[in-house]
Amino acid sequence: MAGASTITITGRNLGTAETVDFGGTAAMPVVVDDSSLTVLTPAAAAGTVSLVVTTPGGIADASFSFVDPPTATGFDPPTGLPAGGTVVSITGVNLSTTTGVTFDGAPATFGVLSDTQIVALAPQHGPGTVAIEVTTTGGSDTPLGLFLYVL
Repeated sequence: MAGASTITITGRNLGTAETVDFGGTAAMPVVVDDSSLTVLTPAAAAGTVSLVVTTPGGIADASFSFVDPPTATGFDPPTGLPAGGTVVSITGVNLSTTTGVTFDGAPATFGVLSDTQIVALAPQHGPGTVAIEVTTTGGSDTPLGLFLYVL
C-alpha cells in the first residue's frame, strides 16, 4: 500500500480549504497560509487518482499519483575503499522513482537502471560498516547487511 504521507499542496486562495479528496477518500487539510496547505494522504493502492480541494469559493482539481514504497533487497559489492568511488549495485523493487541514496547518511551519486536496480558511487567515508538507504517518492528502505569500508 502507498500513501499515509504528509504532502504540501500549493496554489492560491487555499486559506479556507475545507477538504481534500483523493479519488473519493476525503482528508482534512491543515492550512498553512493562503497559498499552501498540508494533508495526510490516505493509504491507497499505487496509481493515479483525482485530487480535489474544496473551499467555500469552489473546487480545484488535479491528479495525484500514489507510489508503492521501495524494497531494497541487496547490494554488491559488500566492500569498498574509504576514498569512495566504488560502484555499488542495489537491487530491489519499486526503485524507479529513486530520489536519493545515502551511505551512513552521506549522499551518493546514483543512477536508476530499472525498477529493480540502481547503481550508486560509494562516497568517501572512514573505515567501518555503514548502512545504505534508498529513498524514492514512495518512501525509504535499507537493504539487509552493512557496507564495509576497508583499508
